[in-house]
Amino acid sequence: MEKDKTLLTNQKKVKAQLEKVYAESKKLQDIKPPKQYENLQMELKKSLILYEKSRDKILESVDEISETKADIGTKSLNEAMGMFGKAIDDIRALDEQSVSEVE
Repeated sequence: MEKDKTLLTNQKKVKAQLEKVYAESKKLQDIKPPKQYENLQMELKKSLILYEKSRDKILESVDEISETKADIGTKSLNEAMGMFGKAIDDIRALDEQSVSEVE
């Protein structure tokens, strides 16, 4: 009887997708913002660093088939996404403030 290769295939797909997101994360971290956005860029960068750590934990959980590590990684990932969303909202708010000052 041949082993089911579905799990292995899914592991590879998960890893491939996380690698793509990691590459985009690095690009975002390297953006050099205008002066008024520097502190917001730091917040964005912190969220992306936490995201990377979460990604690593999730990849470990995939390799080891560990539900505990998957839960930890997912919780950390959710925290990172919350931080990321807040940083984006703050950037938008600053943009709107800048536009209204010009008008």
